[in-house]
Amino acid sequence: MITSEDLLLLQQLFRLPTNAVIYDPKQVLSQNSFTTFPVFRRRCDFLATRAPLGINLSGEFVRNNPFEFLLEFNKTVKGIDRERFYYVNNPDGSMRWIFPDDASYPGFLNLYNSQGWKARLFKTVFQWYFKLGQAAQMASGSFTLRAPKSDYAKQSLGSEHSGYSIFTGTVGPNRKAIIELNDGQRSTHFVKVPLSDRAHQLIDNEASILAQLSTKTWRHLALPKPQPAPRGLQLTNIKPAAKLQANDHFGPFHQKALQEMYEHTQTLCSIQQLAGWSESQTCIDDLRALTTTSNDLSLRQVQQLTAALAELKTSIDAAQLIPVALGHGDFTPWNMYLTGDNIHLYDWELAQEQLPTWYDAFHFIIQTHILIKKSNASEILKSIRQLESSIADPQLDFHLHFKLYLLFNCSYYLKMYSQQSPLHQQAHWLVDTWQALVAAAQQARVATLTTTS
Repeated sequence: MITSEDLLLLQQLFRLPTNAVIYDPKQVLSQNSFTTFPVFRRRCDFLATRAPLGINLSGEFVRNNPFEFLLEFNKTVKGIDRERFYYVNNPDGSMRWIFPDDASYPGFLNLYNSQGWKARLFKTVFQWYFKLGQAAQMASGSFTLRAPKSDYAKQSLGSEHSGYSIFTGTVGPNRKAIIELNDGQRSTHFVKVPLSDRAHQLIDNEASILAQLSTKTWRHLALPKPQPAPRGLQLTNIKPAAKLQANDHFGPFHQKALQEMYEHTQTLCSIQQLAGWSESQTCIDDLRALTTTSNDLSLRQVQQLTAALAELKTSIDAAQLIPVALGHGDFTPWNMYLTGDNIHLYDWELAQEQLPTWYDAFHFIIQTHILIKKSNASEILKSIRQLESSIADPQLDFHLHFKLYLLFNCSYYLKMYSQQSPLHQQAHWLVDTWQALVAAAQQARVATLTTTS
Protein backbone atom coordinates (compact mmCIF):
# COMPACT_ATOMS: atom_id res chain seq x y z
CA MET A 1 0.00 0.00 0.00
CA ILE A 2 1.19 3.50 -0.90
CA THR A 3 -0.46 6.60 0.53
CA SER A 4 -0.74 10.02 -1.05
CA GLU A 5 0.92 11.40 2.07
CA ASP A 6 3.99 9.28 1.23
CA LEU A 7 4.06 10.64 -2.32
CA LEU A 8 3.74 14.25 -1.15
CA LEU A 9 6.50 13.63 1.37
CA LEU A 10 8.88 12.31 -1.32
CA GLN A 11 7.98 15.25 -3.54
CA GLN A 12 8.94 17.69 -0.77
CA LEU A 13 12.08 15.84 0.34
CA PHE A 14 13.58 15.43 -3.12
CA ARG A 15 12.32 18.79 -4.42
CA LEU A 16 10.38 17.21 -7.26
CA PRO A 17 7.98 19.13 -9.53
CA THR A 18 4.54 19.83 -8.06
CA ASN A 19 2.84 19.03 -11.37
CA ALA A 20 2.58 15.24 -11.33
CA VAL A 21 0.50 12.34 -12.65
CA ILE A 22 0.08 8.82 -11.23
CA TYR A 23 -0.11 5.48 -13.07
CA ASP A 24 -1.96 3.02 -10.84
CA PRO A 25 -3.61 0.21 -12.83
CA LYS A 26 -3.71 -2.16 -9.83
CA GLN A 27 -5.08 0.47 -7.42
CA VAL A 28 -2.08 0.26 -5.11
CA LEU A 29 -2.72 3.78 -3.83
CA SER A 30 -4.58 3.57 -0.53
CA GLN A 31 -8.29 4.11 -1.02
CA ASN A 32 -8.26 6.19 2.16
CA SER A 33 -5.76 8.60 0.63
CA PHE A 34 -6.69 11.86 -1.03
CA THR A 35 -4.48 13.11 -3.83
CA THR A 36 -4.68 16.17 -6.03
CA PHE A 37 -2.63 14.36 -8.70
CA PRO A 38 -4.52 12.84 -11.64
CA VAL A 39 -4.57 9.03 -11.42
CA PHE A 40 -4.57 6.96 -14.63
CA ARG A 41 -5.39 3.26 -15.00
CA ARG A 42 -4.16 2.96 -18.61
CA ARG A 43 -0.48 3.23 -19.53
CA CYS A 44 -1.17 5.12 -22.78
CA ASP A 45 -3.07 7.85 -20.96
CA PHE A 46 -0.30 8.13 -18.35
CA LEU A 47 2.45 8.45 -20.99
CA ALA A 48 0.45 10.94 -23.04
CA THR A 49 0.48 13.58 -20.32
CA ARG A 50 2.92 16.49 -20.32
CA ALA A 51 3.53 16.60 -16.58
CA PRO A 52 7.21 16.91 -15.54
CA LEU A 53 6.80 14.25 -12.81
CA GLY A 54 5.42 10.78 -13.38
CA ILE A 55 4.67 8.40 -10.50
CA ASN A 56 4.49 4.76 -11.54
CA LEU A 57 2.74 2.45 -9.07
CA SER A 58 2.19 -0.39 -11.54
CA GLY A 59 5.20 -2.47 -10.51
CA GLU A 60 6.23 -2.56 -14.16
CA PHE A 61 9.11 -0.83 -15.93
CA VAL A 62 8.11 2.27 -17.95
CA ARG A 63 9.80 2.32 -21.35
CA ASN A 64 10.06 5.39 -23.59
CA ASN A 65 9.95 7.59 -20.51
CA PRO A 66 8.50 11.03 -21.44
CA PHE A 67 8.94 12.52 -17.96
CA GLU A 68 11.70 14.76 -16.69
CA PHE A 69 11.39 12.97 -13.33
CA LEU A 70 10.00 9.48 -12.82
CA LEU A 71 9.29 7.92 -9.44
CA GLU A 72 8.74 4.15 -9.75
CA PHE A 73 7.68 1.62 -7.13
CA ASN A 74 8.89 -1.60 -8.73
CA LYS A 75 11.71 -4.17 -8.78
CA THR A 76 13.85 -2.15 -11.20
CA VAL A 77 17.56 -2.31 -10.38
CA LYS A 78 19.55 0.89 -10.05
CA GLY A 79 20.90 2.17 -13.34
CA ILE A 80 23.06 4.99 -14.54
CA ASP A 81 20.06 7.31 -14.73
CA ARG A 82 18.24 6.29 -11.58
CA GLU A 83 18.72 6.03 -7.83
CA ARG A 84 17.14 3.26 -5.79
CA PHE A 85 15.88 3.41 -2.20
CA TYR A 86 14.41 1.03 0.36
CA TYR A 87 11.83 2.10 2.90
CA VAL A 88 10.53 0.72 6.18
CA ASN A 89 6.90 1.38 7.13
CA ASN A 90 5.16 2.43 10.30
CA PRO A 91 2.57 -0.01 11.71
CA ASP A 92 -0.13 1.95 9.84
CA GLY A 93 1.57 1.32 6.48
CA SER A 94 3.03 4.80 5.95
CA MET A 95 6.75 5.32 5.33
CA ARG A 96 8.97 5.72 8.41
CA TRP A 97 12.59 5.34 7.22
CA ILE A 98 14.20 5.65 3.79
CA PHE A 99 17.76 4.65 2.87
CA PRO A 100 19.72 4.26 -0.41
CA ASP A 101 20.16 0.73 -1.68
CA ASP A 102 23.96 1.02 -1.42
CA ALA A 103 23.88 2.09 2.24
CA SER A 104 26.47 0.16 4.26
CA TYR A 105 25.50 1.56 7.64
CA PRO A 106 21.98 1.68 9.20
CA GLY A 107 22.36 5.25 10.45
CA PHE A 108 18.61 5.81 10.59
CA LEU A 109 18.50 3.53 13.64
CA ASN A 110 20.18 6.35 15.58
CA LEU A 111 16.87 8.17 15.17
CA TYR A 112 15.19 5.27 16.96
CA ASN A 113 15.79 5.79 20.68
CA SER A 114 14.49 2.36 21.69
CA GLN A 115 13.29 1.87 25.26
CA GLY A 116 11.32 -1.41 25.40
CA TRP A 117 12.78 -4.87 24.83
CA LYS A 118 10.84 -5.33 21.60
CA ALA A 119 12.29 -2.11 20.18
CA ARG A 120 15.81 -3.12 21.21
CA LEU A 121 15.36 -6.55 19.59
CA PHE A 122 14.13 -4.97 16.35
CA LYS A 123 17.13 -2.64 16.31
CA THR A 124 19.58 -5.48 16.90
CA VAL A 125 18.05 -7.67 14.17
CA PHE A 126 18.14 -4.80 11.65
CA GLN A 127 21.82 -4.14 12.44
CA TRP A 128 22.67 -7.81 11.81
CA TYR A 129 20.83 -7.84 8.49
CA PHE A 130 22.91 -4.84 7.41
CA LYS A 131 26.13 -6.56 8.43
CA LEU A 132 25.12 -9.59 6.36
CA GLY A 133 24.32 -7.38 3.35
CA GLN A 134 20.65 -8.36 3.51
CA ALA A 135 19.06 -5.04 4.49
CA ALA A 136 16.52 -5.39 1.68
CA GLN A 137 14.97 -8.33 3.56
CA MET A 138 13.91 -5.98 6.37
CA ALA A 139 12.48 -3.34 4.03
CA SER A 140 8.77 -2.86 3.40
CA GLY A 141 9.40 -1.91 -0.22
CA SER A 142 11.58 0.01 -2.63
CA PHE A 143 11.37 2.76 -5.22
CA THR A 144 13.63 4.31 -7.85
CA LEU A 145 14.01 7.93 -8.89
CA ARG A 146 14.96 8.82 -12.44
CA ALA A 147 16.19 12.39 -12.75
CA PRO A 148 18.00 14.54 -15.34
CA LYS A 149 21.35 14.05 -13.56
CA SER A 150 22.95 11.34 -11.45
CA ASP A 151 22.97 11.64 -7.65
CA TYR A 152 20.06 14.07 -7.93
CA ALA A 153 18.42 12.84 -4.72
CA LYS A 154 21.59 13.19 -2.67
CA GLN A 155 22.22 16.68 -4.03
CA SER A 156 18.60 17.74 -3.45
CA LEU A 157 18.95 16.73 0.20
CA GLY A 158 22.04 18.91 0.50
CA SER A 159 24.21 15.99 1.60
CA GLU A 160 27.97 16.12 1.12
CA HIS A 161 28.56 13.10 3.36
CA SER A 162 29.33 9.63 2.10
CA GLY A 163 26.18 8.13 3.58
CA TYR A 164 22.71 9.27 4.58
CA SER A 165 19.24 8.06 5.48
CA ILE A 166 15.89 9.71 6.21
CA PHE A 167 13.36 9.64 9.03
CA THR A 168 10.07 10.88 7.59
CA GLY A 169 8.81 12.44 10.82
CA THR A 170 5.69 12.20 12.93
CA VAL A 171 2.42 13.05 11.19
CA GLY A 172 0.84 16.29 12.42
CA PRO A 173 1.16 20.08 12.19
CA ASN A 174 4.72 19.99 13.62
CA ARG A 175 5.99 17.45 11.09
CA LYS A 176 9.61 17.54 10.03
CA ALA A 177 11.88 15.07 8.28
CA ILE A 178 15.34 14.31 9.60
CA ILE A 179 18.25 13.52 7.30
CA GLU A 180 20.87 11.42 9.05
CA LEU A 181 24.43 11.96 7.76
CA ASN A 182 27.21 9.43 8.33
CA ASP A 183 30.77 8.57 7.33
CA GLY A 184 29.93 4.92 6.70
CA GLN A 185 30.65 3.89 10.28
CA ARG A 186 29.03 6.49 12.52
CA SER A 187 26.30 9.09 12.31
CA THR A 188 27.94 12.50 12.54
CA HIS A 189 25.10 14.98 11.99
CA PHE A 190 21.34 15.27 11.64
CA VAL A 191 19.54 17.81 9.46
CA LYS A 192 16.00 18.80 10.40
CA VAL A 193 13.88 19.63 7.35
CA PRO A 194 10.62 21.45 8.17
CA LEU A 195 7.55 20.19 6.30
CA SER A 196 5.09 22.82 7.54
CA ASP A 197 5.03 26.46 8.60
CA ARG A 198 4.71 25.42 12.24
CA ALA A 199 7.74 23.12 11.89
CA HIS A 200 9.72 26.08 10.48
CA GLN A 201 8.93 28.07 13.63
CA LEU A 202 9.89 25.22 15.94
CA ILE A 203 13.22 24.60 14.21
CA ASP A 204 14.03 28.32 14.32
CA ASN A 205 13.23 28.25 18.04
CA GLU A 206 15.56 25.30 18.58
CA ALA A 207 18.40 27.08 16.77
CA SER A 208 17.91 30.18 18.93
CA ILE A 209 17.75 28.27 22.22
CA LEU A 210 20.83 26.14 21.46
CA ALA A 211 22.79 29.22 20.43
CA GLN A 212 22.04 30.77 23.84
CA LEU A 213 22.91 27.60 25.74
CA SER A 214 26.20 27.17 23.87
CA THR A 215 27.57 30.24 25.68
CA LYS A 216 27.32 28.50 29.07
CA THR A 217 29.37 25.76 30.73
CA TRP A 218 27.48 22.61 31.72
CA ARG A 219 28.45 19.94 34.22
CA HIS A 220 25.51 17.55 33.80
CA LEU A 221 24.20 18.40 30.32
CA ALA A 222 25.58 17.65 26.84
CA LEU A 223 23.94 19.55 23.97
CA PRO A 224 24.08 19.38 20.15
CA LYS A 225 25.86 22.14 18.26
CA PRO A 226 23.57 23.91 15.76
CA GLN A 227 24.53 25.12 12.30
CA PRO A 228 22.30 26.51 9.51
CA ALA A 229 21.85 24.12 6.58
CA PRO A 230 20.35 24.63 3.09
CA ARG A 231 17.33 22.46 3.98
CA GLY A 232 16.91 23.47 7.63
CA LEU A 233 19.04 23.06 10.76
CA GLN A 234 22.10 20.81 11.05
CA LEU A 235 22.93 19.39 14.48
CA THR A 236 25.86 17.34 15.73
CA ASN A 237 25.23 13.79 16.90
CA ILE A 238 25.57 13.74 20.69
CA LYS A 239 24.97 10.03 21.20
CA PRO A 240 27.80 8.96 23.53
CA ALA A 241 30.13 6.09 22.75
CA ALA A 242 29.92 4.92 26.36
CA LYS A 243 27.36 2.31 27.39
CA LEU A 244 23.92 3.85 27.89
CA GLN A 245 22.12 3.53 31.19
CA ALA A 246 18.47 2.64 31.72
CA ASN A 247 16.42 5.78 31.25
CA ASP A 248 12.77 5.02 31.97
CA HIS A 249 12.72 6.38 35.53
CA PHE A 250 13.13 9.99 36.66
CA GLY A 251 16.14 9.83 38.94
CA PRO A 252 18.87 11.92 40.58
CA PHE A 253 20.75 12.57 37.32
CA HIS A 254 17.65 13.97 35.63
CA GLN A 255 17.03 16.14 38.67
CA LYS A 256 20.64 17.42 38.67
CA ALA A 257 20.39 18.36 35.00
CA LEU A 258 17.21 20.36 35.56
CA GLN A 259 18.63 22.04 38.66
CA GLU A 260 21.65 23.08 36.62
CA MET A 261 19.38 24.68 34.03
CA TYR A 262 17.59 26.51 36.83
CA GLU A 263 20.90 27.77 38.24
CA HIS A 264 21.55 29.53 34.92
CA THR A 265 18.06 30.72 34.00
CA GLN A 266 15.66 30.84 36.98
CA THR A 267 13.74 34.03 37.76
CA LEU A 268 10.38 35.12 39.17
CA CYS A 269 7.37 35.88 36.98
CA SER A 270 3.64 36.30 37.49
CA ILE A 271 1.56 33.46 36.09
CA GLN A 272 -0.51 35.79 33.94
CA GLN A 273 2.64 36.90 32.08
CA LEU A 274 3.55 33.37 31.02
CA ALA A 275 2.91 32.46 27.39
CA GLY A 276 1.22 29.24 28.48
CA TRP A 277 -1.39 31.12 30.50
CA SER A 278 -2.83 33.02 27.53
CA GLU A 279 -2.26 30.14 25.11
CA SER A 280 -4.16 27.74 27.36
CA GLN A 281 -7.15 30.09 27.34
CA THR A 282 -7.07 30.26 23.54
CA CYS A 283 -6.98 26.47 23.37
CA ILE A 284 -9.86 26.15 25.84
CA ASP A 285 -11.96 28.65 23.88
CA ASP A 286 -11.27 26.82 20.60
CA LEU A 287 -12.05 23.45 22.17
CA ARG A 288 -15.34 24.76 23.58
CA ALA A 289 -16.34 25.83 20.07
CA LEU A 290 -15.83 22.34 18.61
CA THR A 291 -18.90 20.61 17.22
CA THR A 292 -16.99 17.56 15.97
CA THR A 293 -13.50 16.07 16.00
CA SER A 294 -11.44 15.16 12.95
CA ASN A 295 -10.90 11.57 14.06
CA ASP A 296 -12.22 8.87 16.40
CA LEU A 297 -11.57 10.93 19.53
CA SER A 298 -14.88 11.24 21.37
CA LEU A 299 -16.32 14.77 21.24
CA ARG A 300 -17.91 14.16 24.64
CA GLN A 301 -14.54 13.20 26.11
CA VAL A 302 -12.97 16.33 24.62
CA GLN A 303 -15.74 18.49 26.08
CA GLN A 304 -15.39 16.88 29.52
CA LEU A 305 -11.64 17.36 29.65
CA THR A 306 -11.97 20.92 28.34
CA ALA A 307 -14.45 21.74 31.12
CA ALA A 308 -12.12 20.22 33.71
CA LEU A 309 -9.17 22.26 32.41
CA ALA A 310 -11.27 25.44 32.49
CA GLU A 311 -12.23 24.72 36.10
CA LEU A 312 -8.59 24.03 36.96
CA LYS A 313 -7.63 27.39 35.45
CA THR A 314 -10.17 29.32 37.51
CA SER A 315 -8.71 27.82 40.69
CA ILE A 316 -5.34 29.49 40.03
CA ASP A 317 -4.48 33.03 41.14
CA ALA A 318 -2.81 34.37 38.00
CA ALA A 319 -1.35 37.41 39.75
CA GLN A 320 1.01 35.47 42.01
CA LEU A 321 4.73 35.24 41.37
CA ILE A 322 6.30 31.82 40.80
CA PRO A 323 9.82 30.61 39.93
CA VAL A 324 10.23 30.03 36.19
CA ALA A 325 13.21 28.96 34.11
CA LEU A 326 14.25 27.60 30.75
CA GLY A 327 12.40 24.38 30.03
CA HIS A 328 13.08 21.79 27.35
CA GLY A 329 9.36 21.24 26.75
CA ASP A 330 9.68 17.58 25.71
CA PHE A 331 12.02 16.18 28.38
CA THR A 332 11.45 12.46 27.75
CA PRO A 333 13.57 9.28 27.47
CA TRP A 334 13.34 9.34 23.67
CA ASN A 335 14.94 12.80 23.50
CA MET A 336 18.00 12.03 25.60
CA TYR A 337 20.76 9.59 26.46
CA LEU A 338 21.94 8.90 29.99
CA THR A 339 25.58 8.05 30.80
CA GLY A 340 27.15 8.39 34.24
CA ASP A 341 25.85 11.62 35.71
CA ASN A 342 25.35 13.29 32.30
CA ILE A 343 22.16 13.84 30.32
CA HIS A 344 22.77 14.12 26.55
CA LEU A 345 19.68 16.13 25.60
CA TYR A 346 18.44 16.88 22.08
CA ASP A 347 15.26 18.02 20.25
CA TRP A 348 14.91 21.50 21.79
CA GLU A 349 12.14 22.64 19.42
CA LEU A 350 9.51 23.06 22.15
CA ALA A 351 11.85 24.81 24.60
CA GLN A 352 10.62 27.97 26.33
CA GLU A 353 12.62 30.49 28.30
CA GLN A 354 9.96 30.82 31.00
CA LEU A 355 8.26 27.61 32.10
CA PRO A 356 7.25 26.86 35.70
CA THR A 357 10.12 25.03 37.37
CA TRP A 358 9.86 21.22 37.32
CA TYR A 359 7.59 21.34 34.27
CA ASP A 360 10.07 19.04 32.51
CA ALA A 361 10.07 16.61 35.45
CA PHE A 362 6.27 16.30 35.36
CA HIS A 363 6.43 15.73 31.61
CA PHE A 364 9.09 13.01 31.89
CA ILE A 365 7.16 11.13 34.57
CA ILE A 366 3.75 11.31 32.89
CA GLN A 367 4.91 10.54 29.34
CA THR A 368 7.09 7.65 30.50
CA HIS A 369 4.37 6.10 32.61
CA ILE A 370 1.71 6.35 29.89
CA LEU A 371 3.67 5.63 26.71
CA ILE A 372 6.32 3.18 27.94
CA LYS A 373 5.05 1.57 31.14
CA LYS A 374 1.32 1.76 30.28
CA SER A 375 0.67 2.88 33.88
CA ASN A 376 -2.63 4.18 35.22
CA ALA A 377 -3.15 7.54 36.93
CA SER A 378 -2.66 6.09 40.43
CA GLU A 379 0.85 4.90 39.60
CA ILE A 380 1.68 8.25 38.01
CA LEU A 381 0.53 10.17 41.07
CA LYS A 382 2.71 7.97 43.27
CA SER A 383 5.75 9.02 41.21
CA ILE A 384 4.66 12.67 41.38
CA ARG A 385 4.56 12.43 45.19
CA GLN A 386 8.05 10.89 45.16
CA LEU A 387 9.28 13.81 43.06
CA GLU A 388 7.91 16.28 45.59
CA SER A 389 9.74 14.47 48.39
CA SER A 390 13.05 14.46 46.48
CA ILE A 391 12.85 18.19 45.73
CA ALA A 392 11.94 19.00 49.34
CA ASP A 393 11.66 22.75 48.77
CA PRO A 394 9.34 24.30 51.39
CA GLN A 395 9.21 27.59 49.45
CA LEU A 396 7.94 25.91 46.27
CA ASP A 397 4.19 25.54 45.76
CA PHE A 398 4.64 22.12 44.16
CA HIS A 399 0.93 21.49 43.71
CA LEU A 400 0.50 24.79 41.85
CA HIS A 401 3.33 23.93 39.46
CA PHE A 402 1.77 20.52 38.83
CA LYS A 403 -1.57 22.16 38.02
CA LEU A 404 0.12 24.60 35.63
CA TYR A 405 1.86 21.74 33.84
CA LEU A 406 -1.45 19.94 33.34
CA LEU A 407 -3.18 23.12 32.20
CA PHE A 408 -0.50 24.17 29.69
CA ASN A 409 0.34 20.73 28.30
CA CYS A 410 -3.11 19.13 28.16
CA SER A 411 -4.89 22.14 26.62
CA TYR A 412 -2.24 22.46 23.89
CA TYR A 413 -2.19 18.79 22.90
CA LEU A 414 -5.92 18.21 23.33
CA LYS A 415 -6.57 20.91 20.75
CA MET A 416 -3.94 19.39 18.43
CA TYR A 417 -5.30 15.86 18.81
CA SER A 418 -8.90 16.92 18.21
CA GLN A 419 -7.85 18.24 14.77
CA GLN A 420 -5.37 15.54 13.76
CA SER A 421 -6.27 12.81 11.29
CA PRO A 422 -5.48 10.01 11.53
CA LEU A 423 -4.95 9.97 15.29
CA HIS A 424 -2.43 7.50 16.71
CA GLN A 425 -3.42 5.13 19.49
CA GLN A 426 -1.01 6.69 21.99
CA ALA A 427 -3.01 9.92 21.87
CA HIS A 428 -6.03 8.05 23.23
CA TRP A 429 -3.94 6.69 26.10
CA LEU A 430 -2.79 10.21 26.95
CA VAL A 431 -6.23 11.79 26.85
CA ASP A 432 -7.75 9.01 28.97
CA THR A 433 -5.10 9.43 31.67
CA TRP A 434 -5.12 13.24 31.57
CA GLN A 435 -8.76 13.19 32.60
CA ALA A 436 -7.95 11.30 35.80
CA LEU A 437 -4.89 13.43 36.56
CA VAL A 438 -6.70 16.75 36.09
CA ALA A 439 -9.56 15.55 38.29
CA ALA A 440 -7.10 14.48 41.00
CA ALA A 441 -5.15 17.75 40.82
CA GLN A 442 -8.34 19.73 41.22
CA GLN A 443 -9.55 17.75 44.23
CA ALA A 444 -6.49 17.59 46.49
CA ARG A 445 -2.93 18.68 47.10
CA VAL A 446 -0.21 16.46 45.64
CA ALA A 447 0.79 15.09 49.04
CA THR A 448 -2.64 13.45 49.34
CA LEU A 449 -3.42 12.89 45.68
CA THR A 450 -5.37 9.71 44.96
CA THR A 451 -7.49 8.46 42.10
CA THR A 452 -9.86 5.60 41.54
CA SER A 453 -8.38 4.95 38.10
